[in-house]
Amino acid sequence: MPIAATLAALVITLTIQPDVPLAIVDHALAEVDAIWRPIGVSTIWNRAVSRAPASLHVVIGTARGLDKDDADPPLGWIVFEAGQPQPEIYVSYPNAVALLARSSGVVGPRQSMPIVQNETYLGRAMGRALAHELGHYLLAAATHTTRGLMKARPTAFELFSPSLAAFAITPDEGTRALSRLNAELLAAHSAGSSSPSDAATESDTPNRAFRSQGALPPTEVPWPHPIPRLRNEPAQPE
Repeated sequence: MPIAATLAALVITLTIQPDVPLAIVDHALAEVDAIWRPIGVSTIWNRAVSRAPASLHVVIGTARGLDKDDADPPLGWIVFEAGQPQPEIYVSYPNAVALLARSSGVVGPRQSMPIVQNETYLGRAMGRALAHELGHYLLAAATHTTRGLMKARPTAFELFSPSLAAFAITPDEGTRALSRLNAELLAAHSAGSSSPSDAATESDTPNRAFRSQGALPPTEVPWPHPIPRLRNEPAQPE
């Protein structure tokens, strides 16, 4: 799908928790832009401490998700309530590190990687996870497809590969996402006020939505779920 003449801007408040390297975050946000911009969705990231008008809040942090002892923990998740996506997404840095560490058959041993290579791999996986969760939000659906960005179970090779071919957005998905985003922007403009997500404070949103301790609500949609095991996955050079 060609780039739209006018990009629809999705304003996102971004919280980066301590211990998450900023270089990896930058890589991740670049991945999101590379996936969504071609169909006409631009992302504006507000990293300010106080929340500005935004339709969505993303936390990149150190929570492990549904089960901290899970062998295949999710890279990210979004909250659904009454069948509707809530404007709150979480991306897990330690889960991405764990995936990279057990993916030596695909990318090589993590302990011997240069810092830049490690940051690049983690940024790719986390950015693609975030782009997928944005898909749930913009499409207003918890369902998955058999291929493309909204596929439920991407392989480790797809998550770490320099190619974005496995994360394509279909024309139908693009049309639906742009329609929902433009409707939100129009409603916010007509109301002359910020979006509902701004009603929460910066301090209460992560605790209310993401619950860094204990089990998450059953309406959480983690991704990938589960992350494919790699022991039988053939090594493929980058």
